[in-house]
Amino acid sequence: MGTNTANEDLAQDPTTLRFLNAVILGTSQPDIVNEDMGTEGSMSMIYSMSFKATSFYNMAIQVSPDSSLENSHGAIHVAIGDPYGHMSQLSHSAFDLIFWLHHANVDRHFIIWQAIYPNVWMLPESDLICNFTIAPGGHPGHRMLLATRTLGYSYASVPDTIITNATELSANVTANINVLYNPEGVFSSPKRKRDENREWSVAIQALSKALGERSTIRLYTEDSTPVVSFMCCHPLVANGGNPPGLTYQNGFTSVDAVKAVGTSDIDDVGDYLKANLRWTVKKMDGTVLPTEQVSSLLITVQDEIVTHPAVETELPVYGTKTLHPEITSGKAGGASS
Repeated sequence: MGTNTANEDLAQDPTTLRFLNAVILGTSQPDIVNEDMGTEGSMSMIYSMSFKATSFYNMAIQVSPDSSLENSHGAIHVAIGDPYGHMSQLSHSAFDLIFWLHHANVDRHFIIWQAIYPNVWMLPESDLICNFTIAPGGHPGHRMLLATRTLGYSYASVPDTIITNATELSANVTANINVLYNPEGVFSSPKRKRDENREWSVAIQALSKALGERSTIRLYTEDSTPVVSFMCCHPLVANGGNPPGLTYQNGFTSVDAVKAVGTSDIDDVGDYLKANLRWTVKKMDGTVLPTEQVSSLLITVQDEIVTHPAVETELPVYGTKTLHPEITSGKAGGASS
């Protein structure tokens, strides 16, 4: 994987560090970490992944449309470690104790998704990213992993030891996600009408070869606090081959980004985002890349009508996306009108 200045310095630190203010002898900035954790769009990404990603492929990896489990996973690493802290450096991230809590939560989100879609399976297809092979019998088989209880643990949000019927468990877990993660607060007030509303999102695309190395794309609106971060990892190369040209994608619900104007008026939202939406691309060593140099970067604003369920145990229904290329047109990395 190689090394860099941040890696070399972290290897000598007596404690783990978060969101350092300098690459060498930096100090942690916990206030910035806490602020970023509250605005990184992770809740909306989890909600979107849980209900939009209805196939294993779309749920699992960054080269699928909308939010994936990998996107929300990477956003937390960046929010805590960026740019020089332990959580942002792959060689040192596991030394921070929050790494283990974070990855337990990633496992929890996968189990939640699996419970919501009990009849969805991973389909045979070409491996785009490359991986290692587990020897037969060397580890628990995949069928044993369909339920965490067979491995001796479970999560409160997936009560599969109490609810053994798959359909009933799916409804129960769906209700949990609707209450905990819904970005529009549909179930937070009994007086709110639960019908249709317009949901805005921003789609990000970036080609792995154009980035060259692990990088982070951040979106901002009016202030310096990002509304979302998107980590793009350089693809693995098997046996000295050439890295595949993967198009990384992420789509996040822009509730925080458009809260100043609401979501129903298309012209108001468009004018606001034209004036305020901006983005940066930063390499793992903290160097900011001019967006003009990232030829494959494509930022597009879109909206869709969402029909919210009348009861918590049902899934929302998403309509067809309407693209608004005019909002980002004219900016480096923006769409073409």
